[in-house]
Amino acid sequence: MALRISVGMNARVQERGSSLIEALVATLIVSTGVVTMAQLLSIAAVTNLAARRSTVASIAAEQKLEELRTLPFDELQISPAATLEQNTDGYVDYVGIYTRRWSIEPVSSASGSSLVIQVLVTTASGAGGRTQSAGRIRGHARVVAIRTRRAP
Repeated sequence: MALRISVGMNARVQERGSSLIEALVATLIVSTGVVTMAQLLSIAAVTNLAARRSTVASIAAEQKLEELRTLPFDELQISPAATLEQNTDGYVDYVGIYTRRWSIEPVSSASGSSLVIQVLVTTASGAGGRTQSAGRIRGHARVVAIRTRRAP
């Protein structure tokens, strides 16, 4: 004989499965995560491209600086004013998408025995050969060195 106990109308029936509202909430959480990851991937790709351009610009600037440093001191010509801000014949060249400008200026404290060599590499611009400024711009590079004449 089996004993059967009836609890009555207040008994709760255990539900199996999930409701439509629970499914919608779960879908909302998952879709929010996917959208966030897509935005993060986009930001990472843009940042990676900017880092690559900065690295290539730095390498191009260092190469030109080393080229200028290997020239004999007497062959280094003082550059006209504003050669870093605009294209000046003899003080500009192009490397792929980059414009490479350099200037050679005397150090004011040492009369003719020291020179400041600056190289600025920017992405090629269509604004009449001018860049935004000679300051720090993302994706561009600037290197500076001082060259001193050796005493005889």
